[in-house]
Amino acid sequence: MAIKFGHDGEAPRLPDNVPNDEIGGLMRTLTAMAGELDRKRKDERRLIERLINAQEEERKLVAYDLHDGLLQQLVGARFYLGNYQEQFAADMPELSGGIQRGCDALTSAIVEGRRIIEGLRPAALDDLGLSAAIEDIAYSTADLAGWDLKLDLQPLPVEPEVTIGVTLYRIAQEALNNVRKHADAKHVTVTMHNGDAIRLSIVDDGVGFDPGSFRAAEPEDGSTRGLGITTMRERASLINGRCEIFSEPGAGTRIYVEVPLTMDAPARKHDVIHELTMAGWMEEDEQ
Repeated sequence: MAIKFGHDGEAPRLPDNVPNDEIGGLMRTLTAMAGELDRKRKDERRLIERLINAQEEERKLVAYDLHDGLLQQLVGARFYLGNYQEQFAADMPELSGGIQRGCDALTSAIVEGRRIIEGLRPAALDDLGLSAAIEDIAYSTADLAGWDLKLDLQPLPVEPEVTIGVTLYRIAQEALNNVRKHADAKHVTVTMHNGDAIRLSIVDDGVGFDPGSFRAAEPEDGSTRGLGITTMRERASLINGRCEIFSEPGAGTRIYVEVPLTMDAPARKHDVIHELTMAGWMEEDEQ
């Protein structure tokens, strides 16, 4: 006779006809303890969902404020300067040229402001789904960095829960920004597959680094790469996923992320062969 553990998301329960003896009492105690742990786990997951959703809602509000406030003021300033530039173009070319440079600076600020707003709350994630959102951030980051980008994003038959999708998008965003800032890469490959979990791989041919030197939140050289790595790992851990970094100096970097399809999914065991294959260290036929 044994305690029965339910399917994913179900609390453990006692079998029928538990004896009224010391063994039965122990089984009741263990079942009660297991049930309490299960309730605490579910409460923790609900809290994580609320925290992530609250953070995303705050990002959305900041994005709206930037768009409806600061960005509109910049657009208005450029419009007025443009009018003056046309008036002085013939009679005062030097002044006109200075005004034009001011207009160009405002245009650059507007473009950067729109990029920041899109990063705060990507419209593609809301409108088109996770695959399209990751494709969008990959292309926009590649345009900034000048990479040769290769994408292999498997369509998702069903969109993941909002908390899962938002978290994986933020991890991809952080990973791509890390590559842009630190890798000095020429080629980047982004792969996403799904099945019993969603697996994301970002591979670059940049300078690489020693992951062991970035265990702390901030590396000794004062760069923010260690903080970015820690952030990605913590985000994945919050939703019962994981983020692994494969790299060495001069050999590029491979970032592998695996997250569950739902917040109620149990923590997954490491499939080392699959991870290495997804990260680019092994070929499929070597398994």
